Amino acid sequence: MGMKIADQVVFAGDTTDTTGSSAVCSPNGEGRIATLYLTPGGTLNAGKVQFETAEDKTFTGTWAPLGSEVTLSTGVQAIVTVEGVFKHLRARITTNLGGTTPSLKARIVVN
Repeated sequence: MGMKIADQVVFAGDTTDTTGSSAVCSPNGEGRIATLYLTPGGTLNAGKVQFETAEDKTFTGTWAPLGSEVTLSTGVQAIVTVEGVFKHLRARITTNLGGTTPSLKARIVVN
């Protein structure tokens, strides 16, 4: 069993984040497996999220995508798990969240 390197909520479920990038999780090259947990709140009829990485957490260009873009659904938790060595990770809402008071909690765990 691997040692947990990072466990960070990058979008808080108690806020309504309808677009944009999350806070950055920085395992700094430690760990080998990164998992993004996505938990939608409210009623969603639209929304997609992409797991991303970059060498520099302040990079303002397009970060490298990890795994496939995830389409969010009401009441359905989704995960994206990737193997590799990553300096910085984030989640980015690529299609605006839509619906009745939509919200998103996103957590990144690195082992």
